[in-house]
Parts: sequence; structure tokens; C-alpha cells
Amino acid sequence: MSLTIIERRNTKKELAANFNLAGVTLEQ
Repeated sequence: MSLTIIERRNTKKELAANFNLAGVTLEQ
């Protein structure tokens, strides 16, 4: 179960990174 939790955390980080990249592109 710990693996699933880590995977969920990773997905959240990836989503946050994607939103940040999208925000930067929109700002540019």
C-alpha cells in the first residue's frame, strides 16, 4: 500500500509541475 501512496504523491507532484509549466506558457 505504501507504493500506491508514493505513486499518488508522485502524480500530484507531476500535476503541479504540469500546471506550473502551463501557467508559465500562458504568462509568456
